[in-house]
Order: sequence, then C-alpha cells, then structure tokens
Amino acid sequence: MSKHIVPILIVLMFAGLFWSRALLSMSIAALIVYAILTERKEGLREIRASRWLQGLMLLFIIPFVSFFWSDDKMKWWEVMQVKLPLLLMPFCIPVFRKLSDVTRKQALA
Repeated sequence: MSKHIVPILIVLMFAGLFWSRALLSMSIAALIVYAILTERKEGLREIRASRWLQGLMLLFIIPFVSFFWSDDKMKWWEVMQVKLPLLLMPFCIPVFRKLSDVTRKQALA
C-alpha cells in the first residue's frame, strides 16, 4: 500500500495546481510528511551529497528573505501560499528517486 501513496499524492498535486490551492497544499503536506517518515536519514545523506539538491534548497530561502523588505505582509502571504507547495518539492526528491520507472509512468499517464 505504501508504494501506491506517492503516485496518488503526485496526481493530487497536479489536480491541485489546476483546480484547488487547498488540494495542492494538503497533498504536498502529506507528501512531505511521508518523505520525512520514510526517508529521514537516507534523504539527508542524498541532499548532502548533491550540489543540485542543495541549490534547490537555497531557492527555498529567497522568497522567505523577501518578507523583510515587503511593505504589504498580507499580499506577501497571498503570493507565498501559491509558491510554498512548489518550493517544498525539493525536500521530497529522495522519495521520488525511490519510485520505479513503471510507477512513474503510471502516475503521469
């Protein structure tokens, strides 16, 4: 059952991108929780070893730093609600790498 959770969450994320911000947020949150629970140590090792993943993590910081020079905090939060799920995706890459090619093709079909 657990190997079927990730493709379902990926499909829900795509659906959330087009129809519902709430669905997008819930599915990415569920994926992040799943990634943390299943890939803690291995995921951290993979992030430390990959400059590419470290660069993606740095991209995560840029929008949050913009908070300090933003005059309209409510507008900033509105924009961040849309970007936040997509900025959290690099934390889930170790889970994506575990998926088999067949599972990836089924999730995207």
